[in-house]
Amino acid sequence: MKRCVGVFRETENSPDREWDDERILRLAGEGMKRYGLAVELLRPEEISWGNGSCPDYAFVMCEHRSAIEGLRRWEEEGAMVINSARSVLNTYRENMVTLLSGTSVPFPRSVVVPTEPGGGGEAAWKELGADPVWVKRGDVHCVEPGDVVYASSSEAMAEALEAMAGRGITSAVVQRHIEGDLIKFYGVGAAEGIEWFHWFYHREQALKKYPFDVEELRSKAFEAARVLGLEIFGGDAIATEENEFFIIDVNAWPSFALFREEASERISRYLARRFLGR
Repeated sequence: MKRCVGVFRETENSPDREWDDERILRLAGEGMKRYGLAVELLRPEEISWGNGSCPDYAFVMCEHRSAIEGLRRWEEEGAMVINSARSVLNTYRENMVTLLSGTSVPFPRSVVVPTEPGGGGEAAWKELGADPVWVKRGDVHCVEPGDVVYASSSEAMAEALEAMAGRGITSAVVQRHIEGDLIKFYGVGAAEGIEWFHWFYHREQALKKYPFDVEELRSKAFEAARVLGLEIFGGDAIATEENEFFIIDVNAWPSFALFREEASERISRYLARRFLGR
């Protein structure tokens, strides 16, 4: 029988989301069994990458570079991995900025800078118009306080960069602040059309409900996912007073917390089709 492995996200990359992240992977795995797949769920630290551990199929939430390298070895040995190692690495912000900036995806102006003093933060501030910005660690998404910082001045930006450097974070993304309603979205199926898409307003905000084109949001969210190589993804967007929206972040396999049951059914069906051709 073909071997199918699910890999959990690293605990340190699931701040306050450990249970949610674990639950969505377990539900997806249970759904896969209905399609005749024998599913094994593992944590990254339980895997001896490259030592006979390679499955036929893998569905993964892990994000550390060491795990990504392990996934690459699995792919080289013939495994089908979703999301692929390349796509997970593409969601590291310093990579995502480069990939999305040259597309039609509405993405805020962003500059990747070293966090070291004199590394280009002041030039980035001027390039972005000397307006408020967000300073975001350049690799993984927000995993602890200080990873994403709002800066209303160049001094605040410099302080955020210095704090990141002090924590061993070598690069950051300085992104223009977009005023408006914060939207969360989830998607499944970018490799083979749209399997499922859902959006909702983030709860903790003074909501204005600026109008925007939902179909266009869905189209651009899936375009961003395809550029990054993602098949199971989530992200954030801002709807503005000018009836526009900007996609500000895209990430690999979120927790789908508010829509876990529906999402897990769509994910397992999609994975079965990708793995088994059904």
